[in-house]
Amino acid sequence: MAWDKLNEKVVTISPSEVEIGEWVKLDEKVITIVAEGLPPTCTPGETKCLGYDLYTCSAERKWQLTKRNATECGYTPPEEKPFPWHWLLVGGGIVGIIIVVVVSRRKY
Repeated sequence: MAWDKLNEKVVTISPSEVEIGEWVKLDEKVITIVAEGLPPTCTPGETKCLGYDLYTCSAERKWQLTKRNATECGYTPPEEKPFPWHWLLVGGGIVGIIIVVVVSRRKY
């Protein structure tokens, strides 16, 4: 997120209704909107996790993405499975059998 471009926003809602031809102001409601995620200021060198991503606070006191899918943030990489060579051998065996059958049926 670009925290330097995102500030706290305050919205004031002032509902009103018409009573006998006049506008009557009802109670105001103030809503403060703050972006989710990491806070806009930090201590240089501090680290935080946002999801599986690791952020580090820079000297300018801004959060910078240090590492995506960081194991420090609980990310578990998917298990790498070896290539199933046995299927390649089975496929090659089937092709070999087909060639033998076709050649043996051929008339010379």
